[in-house]
Amino acid sequence: MGLNLQNASVVINCDLPWNPAKLEQRIARVWRKNQTRPVTVINLIAEDTVEHRMLGTLEAKRGLADGVLDRIGDLKAIKLKRGGQTFLSRLEQMIGATLATVGKPVSPTVTTPPADPAAALAKHAAQVLGTHLIACEERFPEGGTNSVLLVVVERDATVWRERLRLVYEKILANRRPDSQDYPELEVIDRSTEEAVRRLCDTGLLRTKIRATRCLYPEVKESNAPLSEEERSRIDAHRVRFERKLKLGRILAAEELLDEARDAIREAIFYAARANALRARLPDPENVEETILLPVATCWGEDRPLIQRFLAESNHPIAPIVHALQKLVG
Repeated sequence: MGLNLQNASVVINCDLPWNPAKLEQRIARVWRKNQTRPVTVINLIAEDTVEHRMLGTLEAKRGLADGVLDRIGDLKAIKLKRGGQTFLSRLEQMIGATLATVGKPVSPTVTTPPADPAAALAKHAAQVLGTHLIACEERFPEGGTNSVLLVVVERDATVWRERLRLVYEKILANRRPDSQDYPELEVIDRSTEEAVRRLCDTGLLRTKIRATRCLYPEVKESNAPLSEEERSRIDAHRVRFERKLKLGRILAAEELLDEARDAIREAIFYAARANALRARLPDPENVEETILLPVATCWGEDRPLIQRFLAESNHPIAPIVHALQKLVG
């Protein structure tokens, strides 16, 4: 029965038996989209009846849905019958950690810029997220110099992205955005990562990644010995490296500097291939890739020197020859 008053619409639902599943449908029939006047809905329920108990069940389910899906209200205030409270406790264990920490600010403890910013951020993410962290990888796109630090969380990617960005900015405070040691940060949830993977498996999506470094879960270095084929390839790269380096020294002594630089560039290439194979890293396809991560980690403290030599056509030869000779010893 509906009563239309001058300033409001009042709907009285009194038909029995009462079905809680139809409650929102009844309201929607009266309260239409773009309606400007208020709507009052009155449901007549007799006390101590089946309908009365159903009303309580409906309210409990509404509160549960609001608390879990929209995070409205207090889940502890919801009273469920029989085994419902056990179910509610399990839900609180699943989402409680996130709800309890969302509002807490992150206090970055970075004092000095780390040598490996991606690894430092992954370590921090593991401490902050705990069991909410699924995976953390540093991916190196084809044709790009900057890597992407991909953090996969169970859920609430937007929340965790904002929290991790605080320490991310502190770790990279003294680095230029266009430098190779300035990884981009991306946080996605598990469902998004799985959807992307399925699209790649079906051929609908193609990723252009030349290398991937797993930072979490931490992958221990393989203790498996190198195969006979791998040792043979390393020895072949090492022989070529030594020959090119010797040729570079001879040409430099004869002041044939351009030819000497070409020989040393080839020496760098073969040394990087040997190091990458030994460390089970992606094999660089050209000399330019030898100073890109993750292969560039093989150079250690000499990495900046090798980068400058490859970038500057008039860079002195003696320092780079001295640095490369240490690889022979």
